[in-house]
Amino acid sequence: MFALLDDGELFVKTDEETRATFVEAGCRQWTYVNKKVRMENTGYFRPPDDAHEDPEAMLPWARLALAAALRARAAKTSKPRRTGKTTSGSRSGSRPKARARGARSR
Repeated sequence: MFALLDDGELFVKTDEETRATFVEAGCRQWTYVNKKVRMENTGYFRPPDDAHEDPEAMLPWARLALAAALRARAAKTSKPRRTGKTTSGSRSGSRPKARARGARSR
């Protein structure tokens, strides 16, 4: 996801590489109230007002957001996946598989 709409306002994704550009331009960060009734800051910012009125002005902001989203996805897919198996080969916290009817145990 590289953007979201909240109450009719567009917010685009940022990351460590792009966030400073949005902050320096005076862009507003998207926040929300979590389940603990605490304000949470996010990595989404509203592009400058003039970008909302002109597609050419929006293009650089959209490109920054898309690049941030692609980097986030690449980081997720490059992490080793957990298999849920322990070193002994059994799955932790799971029950043993049922034997087929009529199968003999070894």
